[in-house]
Amino acid sequence: MRIEDNDDDDITDNDLDEVNVSSTSELLHRVDPVSQLSGNTHHMVDYFHLASDLRSGKIPNAPFPYRTYQSSGQVAFHLTRDPSSKQLSIDEVATKYKLTDL
Repeated sequence: MRIEDNDDDDITDNDLDEVNVSSTSELLHRVDPVSQLSGNTHHMVDYFHLASDLRSGKIPNAPFPYRTYQSSGQVAFHLTRDPSSKQLSIDEVATKYKLTDL
């Protein structure tokens, strides 16, 4: 579907499949180059519930070994597969996480 729009109304992706623009300034008016800068961008995960489901076999296709564990009623661990800090020395870890006795 090809629609031409020459008025100044705001157009959302849901309204049109394609929009023709006749100038750079009109294009720049329609582009939003800023991503969300505040608020949650990730959904909250209940690791206690996830660990329970993994233990009971409710997620049969989950990768094994599991990376989510519940060690007690108040403690749950989730280990990432690809850490953001791939190579740190022991001294760097101790400094970064303020572990004076490491």
